[in-house]
Amino acid sequence: KGANGSGKSCLLDLLAGLSDPACLDGELSLDPALRRCPYLTYPVPVVGGGLSDNLMGAEPGARAAAALGAGALEGRPIAADGADLSFGERQRLGLLRALSPGAGAVLLDEPLTNLDRATARSLCDLVASLPALGVSVVAVMHSDDLDAAAGCVLEIRDGELSRVA
Repeated sequence: KGANGSGKSCLLDLLAGLSDPACLDGELSLDPALRRCPYLTYPVPVVGGGLSDNLMGAEPGARAAAALGAGALEGRPIAADGADLSFGERQRLGLLRALSPGAGAVLLDEPLTNLDRATARSLCDLVASLPALGVSVVAVMHSDDLDAAAGCVLEIRDGELSRVA
């Protein structure tokens, strides 16, 4: 967790191997598998076509599809710029892509952004169940909504990363 501009998204980029640390106090040793794990970025990239085009080969599991209302997006044309999707629909699309089965880890940048309460609650339940399936979840957020499901809660404050729970 952390305030706006604290470096949460930068930390995920670092974990995913998308950026190099400019300043690091200590050593950094990352599992190479993190470079291949699904990553929900914000804003969510959208391509023209349909749901399957936007899943980019990913196949969401039945629980993720149900929790995120995939049926409402199925068979619906999607404009190349995504202008015909609400921000919540874009978020659900990105989550469906990121939460496809088979990954050992998932990186989620503000996963609850733009979701209605019911969908956010369903997503929290789904994310809480992933570690029991052998999936590690790293989620960066402003809120405490996933804290209860977390094995560890870290906070970035004044450029320092510290464990808070």
